[in-house]
Amino acid sequence: MRSAYSRIAASPAAKTRARRARRQPRRRATSGRIDSEDGGEDTVNADDALVREVFRALDSGAITETSLRFAYAWTALGYVVPGAVASAVGVDVSDASALDDRALMTLAVILLACEGAKAAFTTRTLDRVGANATFRLDAAETARGVAFGILAAVVARGVDYACDALVSHDVMNGAPVSGAASFMTSGDAAVVATTVAASCAVAPFLEELFFRHFLLRTIESKTQSRVIAIVGSSAVFAGAHLSAHDAPSLFACGAVFAAAATSSRTFGVSVVAHGVYNASVLIESSLIYSHSG
Repeated sequence: MRSAYSRIAASPAAKTRARRARRQPRRRATSGRIDSEDGGEDTVNADDALVREVFRALDSGAITETSLRFAYAWTALGYVVPGAVASAVGVDVSDASALDDRALMTLAVILLACEGAKAAFTTRTLDRVGANATFRLDAAETARGVAFGILAAVVARGVDYACDALVSHDVMNGAPVSGAASFMTSGDAAVVATTVAASCAVAPFLEELFFRHFLLRTIESKTQSRVIAIVGSSAVFAGAHLSAHDAPSLFACGAVFAAAATSSRTFGVSVVAHGVYNASVLIESSLIYSHSG
């Protein structure tokens, strides 16, 4: 059976739009110049037009099935499998700070493998409905992603401090100290590198693939409202992390990632932003953990 993407791409209407996109140069509002007709930008525009058609054509059944499959992988590979595998190999995950470097390395590899499995499963799930993602980055988009990542870090920390000040009148309660700090402060460079790969590369890719590429685009295509899409996808993103304390800051940084995704034709910008944000959390957690020890 052909995917939705294949059926739409083969339709006469889609072919007509693709031909028009290839013939017409795209004007960039930011620079005022017209892209050269060397095939590169025009091919991108044609592909983007087809992808937009895919999201408009998705029915409620396909959207529900894709979301449930992702939720299954998110829960199983994010919350169940890591602990089960760690217990099977004799690693106690109840207190990461009590683990030695060997145990930390084992756990870091397990977490990286689970993140990679989630990414592979998410990619295959989106392929089933033809919601293929295009990951393209140039120097300008990378710089934009870094800027959005820094903005997300500042906004999220501001939200954390504001919430803590309102609830407990102690802004230090919201310091993002987590189990990841134990990995980052390990004396083993391999443990640190594995943790960074999982937290700042693989996890941002798979999360942006679903929450910003699929969910954001789907909501926007169905509601015709970018604001509703940003708010809706950010709320789901915050809720998926199952942390009431972190929900406000997760919603805030999710909105920044959504803004990053809508600022470019590729979700790669939001992946970079997410990676930079996660790196800032790891660094801050490590510093706080080191000083508190």
